[in-house]
Amino acid sequence: MRINGKRITTIVSDFDGTILKKGAMEPTEEFFRIIDKAMEEGHWFIAASGRQYFNMYNMLNKLKKEIVYICENGCLVMYKGEVLHKETIEQDLAGGLIKELQAQGGGTELIVSGEKTCYVAPHNPGFADVMEHKVKYHITRLKSFAEVPEEPLKISIHYLEGIP
Repeated sequence: MRINGKRITTIVSDFDGTILKKGAMEPTEEFFRIIDKAMEEGHWFIAASGRQYFNMYNMLNKLKKEIVYICENGCLVMYKGEVLHKETIEQDLAGGLIKELQAQGGGTELIVSGEKTCYVAPHNPGFADVMEHKVKYHITRLKSFAEVPEEPLKISIHYLEGIP
């Protein structure tokens, strides 16, 4: 594949709003055909997303070859199940940020992303169910975020009523 006479060696794409349009949870069969063909021609494919690795890996397991995953907004880069790059938030800083976000109240839910799972201590049990069964994240339910056993990659806040 060439553009302006230059050989393209790598294709990198975001997913939400780019490959996954209008709330889709899985890529189309056309996407898989195009990427498989490009990879058969020797091109690399890198999937980039704010999503967790587990979610991306399961979503793209129809691809015939190994791909690179840039997950958690760049905090985790994986290839063949191996960590190529990992950025974490220091535990003390993460704890302070979590307390600050929890103080907002008003129906907010937090997700603390780890390397292999996302931790939730939901006010609404249905929130964890949606994240696990609809969004298809690997979720670990906790009583408190103080129980998170690793330095987080990312901390996300979900406003049930929309962003205030």
